[in-house]
Order: sequence, then C-alpha cells, then structure tokens
Amino acid sequence: WVECITIRDMLLPQGWLRTARVGVTASTSTLSDNHDVLSLKVFPAAEDIQTAGIEDVSTPERDSVEHLVHQLEHQMASVQSGLESNIKKLREQEARSQERILKLEEQLESKMSAQLEGRINTLESLNLEHLRTQEAQAEVRISKLEETLNSQVHQTTESRVSHLEGQISIKMGQHLEERIA
Repeated sequence: WVECITIRDMLLPQGWLRTARVGVTASTSTLSDNHDVLSLKVFPAAEDIQTAGIEDVSTPERDSVEHLVHQLEHQMASVQSGLESNIKKLREQEARSQERILKLEEQLESKMSAQLEGRINTLESLNLEHLRTQEAQAEVRISKLEETLNSQVHQTTESRVSHLEGQISIKMGQHLEERIA
C-alpha cells in the first residue's frame, strides 16, 4: 500500500461518493509510452482500510495472467502505432512515386515528340529531295523529248516543204506548157 495523497479537513456533501468521478493522469518525458491503471481502491478515510475487511485477492497465477495481458496490450499498442506509422510512410512514398511517374511520363512524351518530329522532318526532307530529283529527271526527259520532237517536226516540215515545192514546180511546169501550147 502506498499513500498517494492526504487531504485533511475537506468537507464534502453527503452522498458525494455515489456521484464522484476519479481521474488519473500521468506524464512522461518526450517519449510516448502507454501507462495502464490496473486497479484503483478508494476509501473514505485511511482508518477504514483496516476495518473494510478487504483482502487482497491477488494470486501468483492471477498476477502472471494480468502481467501477460498487460504486456500483450502494450505490444498490441506498439504494433498498432508501428502499422499506422508505416502506412503513413507508405502513403507518402506512394505520393512521391506518383509525382515521379508523372514527371517521367512528361519527359518521355516530350522526348518522343521531339524524336518523332525530327523523323518526320527527315522523311519530309528526303521526300522533298526525292521529288526534286524526280522533277530534274523529268525536266531532262522533257528537254530530250522536245529536242527529238523539234527535230522530227523540222525533218517532217522540210520533207513536206520539199515535196510541196516539187509538186508546185511540176504543176507550174504543166501550167506553163499549157499556156505556151
């Protein structure tokens, strides 16, 4: 038995014990720790302890079970606290991971867009070059065809002109012979 507090000459109204409430607090250093009140016995006066006839019903088995229950409660509280802390850390890590994933996706999209644009520009350039080459080749062919056509037209025209001149000469000769005769 340890006497915690003694208050002398305190006047309390009759029947106060039926409505009384007892509060227990504890303070530790900055570390958090669980404290359990396993039992609390209150007597109206210190003298009443001996006359109350209350015997300690404590036995080694009961004390051992209470001790185990007490340890289990503390371990469960510690596990709960650890789980809550780990869950909080995991949620924070998840949020950081989500941010990193979004940044990586943005970087990937940016790089892919730049590479794709570069490839498209290269293909357009190659196609434009190819088209210019084909255009130049077509111009050369057209020039050759024009030369060939001009040559053939010139030959055909000269041949016809010669033929026509010959026919005109013949006809003029015939016409002159008719006039002379």
